[in-house]
Amino acid sequence: MLKLLKDELSSKNRKIFAIMAALLALFVIVLGVGIKFTKVLGGIKYTTSLGNATSLLTIFMVIIASTSISGKDTLAKINEDSKSHSRLSIFTAKLIKIAISYFGLIAVNLVAVIIMKHLLYPKTDLDSAIITKMLAAAGGNLVYEFLLVSFVLLVCSRMKDTYASVALGISMIYITQLVAGIFMIVLYTNRALRWNPFNFFFVEKEVVTPLTHMMTKLHVDQIIWGSLGYGLLFLIIAYILFETRKIAQKSTQVSNL
Repeated sequence: MLKLLKDELSSKNRKIFAIMAALLALFVIVLGVGIKFTKVLGGIKYTTSLGNATSLLTIFMVIIASTSISGKDTLAKINEDSKSHSRLSIFTAKLIKIAISYFGLIAVNLVAVIIMKHLLYPKTDLDSAIITKMLAAAGGNLVYEFLLVSFVLLVCSRMKDTYASVALGISMIYITQLVAGIFMIVLYTNRALRWNPFNFFFVEKEVVTPLTHMMTKLHVDQIIWGSLGYGLLFLIIAYILFETRKIAQKSTQVSNL
């Protein structure tokens, strides 16, 4: 397991993570400066929304997740590791890498927002109320990322091309929201449909804005626990597909049968 994890945290992957972290911090800085001069948002809203950077963080997480199970080099490495390690160990190592990447990026996001808050809005105190809202935003994003990444691992589990997998993964961000919105049209006449899996992709919005429950028809605790439940279900199915995936052994080409 340690060897697998070491491979997942290779210098190449660390460089990719460093680039993502730098871009995320730059996004927070540029957006903060823009908001300051345009006065679109105040210091409190900028801080409690985590600099509006979670959307970029989500794209990065989808890229990390989708490339972990697709691509010529990745498939070749899975094929090689399968000779001496179980698929469960390989899959677990990838999940640990994804988790480390997420907590690293959200930490960068939080630190960058706090620094920019002090630089741009020094008169806005970082009191307990603001900190609570920041933690709520981070917690809501954590649950959402778990649900989305699990779903991306599921839908991309049979993809063999890196770019196609990334494109499919990113499209899932918007497709899940679109399908959830369509379901909301009929929630008023059939409340049982509020338990459909797509409804839970609004978990981050509801944690940050509790009034969202008027659309989802779910209380905050219901949507959080439901999201964790569906996320775990997606993860189990993703593992089953990963476990049963056949990777042809070729010297110059790796293909998915």
